[in-house]
Amino acid sequence: MATNIKIGIVNIPCMMINTINQRDTSIHLNQVHKEDGGKVGYTKYCKDCGKQLLAHEIGKSYKDKVLEDDDLDRIKDFLENQTIEILGFSSVDVAKKKRFIYANYYILNDISKTAKKSQQKTFIAFIKALESKDLVAVCKYTSRGKQHLGFLYVDFDNRVLLSLFPYNRAINEDITRLEDV
Repeated sequence: MATNIKIGIVNIPCMMINTINQRDTSIHLNQVHKEDGGKVGYTKYCKDCGKQLLAHEIGKSYKDKVLEDDDLDRIKDFLENQTIEILGFSSVDVAKKKRFIYANYYILNDISKTAKKSQQKTFIAFIKALESKDLVAVCKYTSRGKQHLGFLYVDFDNRVLLSLFPYNRAINEDITRLEDV
């Protein structure tokens, strides 16, 4: 899963891998009949009206709303845009915060053809600085329109991890209790 680490005005491309199931998670949109929003079956027919459909009659929906073709790209960009914004640095002991973590991701250097060598070097320099100073980057991870509080750090196996914490009103008490641990 491609993302960016943002430090001030510097964007560093990287890749994220879920530590639990080791695969990318992505948004899945449903195929629907453009006229009435009915879901399209395997044989490409509308389950509501029973009409067999051609390719140009099939669209996408999100939460029971049939999307227009021009809105589809904009919505997909919004849902799939991911950023790790560094808010600051701390010498927090992440091991003491483990009970609050609800997701972990490995952060890898982006080795795709679009990544520039200078960006790859910046990623390596940033990670080496975290490791040598024994610091944790406190960050805000934005994905699918939601924000998550996280720690970006180098663990004992020299792997870069992003650990996420709950970041919404319902469980803000847990976030404030992080300071007490």
